[in-house]
Amino acid sequence: MSSPSVWTLSLCTSISLLLGVSALLTPDSRQEVKTATKAPSKAADGPAKAAQRIDLSTAMNVNLPATSRDLEAVSFGTPDGKNGWVLRLPGGRPIATPAYADGMLFVGGGYGSHEFYAVDSETGKIIWKIDTGDDGPTAAVVADGMVAFNTESCTLVVVDERRGRVIWQEWLGDPLMSQPAIDRGVLFSLWRTPRPLGGARSPWSFILGPRRRAAATGC
Repeated sequence: MSSPSVWTLSLCTSISLLLGVSALLTPDSRQEVKTATKAPSKAADGPAKAAQRIDLSTAMNVNLPATSRDLEAVSFGTPDGKNGWVLRLPGGRPIATPAYADGMLFVGGGYGSHEFYAVDSETGKIIWKIDTGDDGPTAAVVADGMVAFNTESCTLVVVDERRGRVIWQEWLGDPLMSQPAIDRGVLFSLWRTPRPLGGARSPWSFILGPRRRAAATGC
């Protein structure tokens, strides 16, 4: 799409509305942003300015279109000329927060589902879908070309970002409700019931690479 775009996922009964931040900033705060952009070196010379103010009175209503079929994006336009799309996932389940990286959205089919999707953020088309052995994919994290998420029934999964191929997975124990985290190539996952592996207890940390190489001791 040539014009600025926004996207939203219509996933069960709730609908998320995304607005351009510039449309919500007050005139004074927009001027502050512009000034800071022109002279970024001045930020180090003095105290940081107050946080930007969001003026909700300038928000606009956007009428999102109805979706008649699962996994088929429906386009819409906003009054200020932006484009967007709505996508409905099968099952009408509550879902975890999608992750965004490299022009793609990564989202599970909701708690109780066995699906995980990569979606083109520009068009809403499904790039790939995998079936998970366990149900309930959590919110994902993306780094170094890999997508990582937990499943509510026990398993930590790492998937190739572009192709949707499972790189490795590790059964940890029930339940796994939280989103994993990544820092400097290390993947961290936490769960309630410890399962010793080499003497370690939760939380767990794994080297994030083509293969799981190590597990570090937790607390």
